[in-house]
Amino acid sequence: MKIQIVSDLGPPIFGGAETYVNNLGKELTKTGNETYWNYMKISESSYGKIENINCYRSWVPFSKSNVNFARLLYPVFMFPQVLKTSKKSDIIQFNSFSAATTGWISGKLSKKPYL
Repeated sequence: MKIQIVSDLGPPIFGGAETYVNNLGKELTKTGNETYWNYMKISESSYGKIENINCYRSWVPFSKSNVNFARLLYPVFMFPQVLKTSKKSDIIQFNSFSAATTGWISGKLSKKPYL
């Protein structure tokens, strides 16, 4: 199964939600699922895969200088990448308020189940 996880933050930031998503993605890939993780690009570091989780990062204004403000802009700027990934996923999971709008709309447009 191809599982998409939509979250506003990801590496290099590892708070509670990011640790949860990272651990969930690792376990899902161990059981043979293909996992995609969409999140905001905060640094110039490149993350193509983390522990076999396919990472898709997109630039959001102010993501380097004011992360909290950038989280408000996340739904608009991440939408194209999240929708593109949704089309190849079987199910979409979103784990934060900022990511919920983008994940929900992508699920509706791609006709994929979401939670």
